[in-house]
Amino acid sequence: MGADQTIKTLWNELQKLLSQKVKGYMGFQNKPATVEEIRQFEEKMKLSLPSDLKEWYLCNNGEDLDYGISIMGFPFLSINEMYEQWKVWDDLREEWNEEEGYTSYPDGHIKRKCT
Repeated sequence: MGADQTIKTLWNELQKLLSQKVKGYMGFQNKPATVEEIRQFEEKMKLSLPSDLKEWYLCNNGEDLDYGISIMGFPFLSINEMYEQWKVWDDLREEWNEEEGYTSYPDGHIKRKCT
């Protein structure tokens, strides 16, 4: 990404291209997340999101999952949906009480949770 290109600029360019190719595309996007929604998410998760991801959520807070266009095969979850998905998987991890034998791709991109 060039120094003059921000996530917002790139996201707007991508949306423009998709709106030309996909009928009704712009209607699939949620309103932007608020700084407060992002702060609350970070507080619940006890982490800080990367600045580029925060900037992206300040452009759009995910997409309408009933009609949205996935990105590389994955839905663009809202802040709340992202937390709910994390919670489901964290609950399963606790239920199974297993942490060994799981990897990320590329290796090392998911940090182990310290308990």
